[in-house]
Amino acid sequence: MAVLEQPVSRIVTGHHQLPSGVIYHFPISKKDEYLLTSVSNGDTLSLYIRLTEVRSANQITLNSGESESYGVNENKDHVLYRLYENIPIINIERRSSEGKAKITNDEPLGTVALKLTTAQLAEIKVLESMGEILLLPNDEKQLVSSRVSIKKVLPQFSNVKELRG
Repeated sequence: MAVLEQPVSRIVTGHHQLPSGVIYHFPISKKDEYLLTSVSNGDTLSLYIRLTEVRSANQITLNSGESESYGVNENKDHVLYRLYENIPIINIERRSSEGKAKITNDEPLGTVALKLTTAQLAEIKVLESMGEILLLPNDEKQLVSSRVSIKKVLPQFSNVKELRG
């Protein structure tokens, strides 16, 4: 007699464990709510990091976004870098809003459980202090490039040093 297990049960979780792997529960905020409805268990995601590159003279430095003080001759560029692709989704859990008056933007709406290797998790933990980690659904037909910059998306602003409004 076969028994059907819940996706969040220890038995199912144990079958998805890698020899050196972990299941990482990525919190989903209000602005990433589309992930809770557009992907499902078994799909894959790509992990990206959003950084600010600051170019001055002959060097490029990364800024975590906390400091907005840039020099006069510095040029900043917002960039997305792909860290990993084809990360499998183990489970998607949406938190119920019953009994809560209003959900704030800081409060997660749910989690997406991803299967990562220990090395991937360690690298993510180091990089998350440098920028925002983003999850994007995989689409084999239209794979987002490994580096996307604002200058690539909006080339008309590539020669503008500063925007004033």
